[in-house]
Amino acid sequence: MRIFGLGLPELIIILVVILLIFGPGLFKKLNKQLKKTGEAAKKGIEAGSEAAGKKVDLDNVSKDDILDKVENLQDKVDVKLDEFNSEMDKVESESKQDDKPAAK
Repeated sequence: MRIFGLGLPELIIILVVILLIFGPGLFKKLNKQLKKTGEAAKKGIEAGSEAAGKKVDLDNVSKDDILDKVENLQDKVDVKLDEFNSEMDKVESESKQDDKPAAK
């Protein structure tokens, strides 16, 4: 098992050094904070889905489903952005034509 190019023995040594420097209380605090963060995120997602009128079952959501939905949303954003840029180009070209002095 390699994480960031480090093997298991190196990771254990790093954890032991951190434990010696900061003490066991650090890991308890980190664990508690991570648990609270995860619970808050889950509650926030569920509250948002209820507000949108959709019930989301987070236990049965796969990574591929989420990625597909994100890609779909990104495609929609790209289309709207292209439409916006096209309209801005039209406005800019009309503005340039209006700025030209009238021929005498």
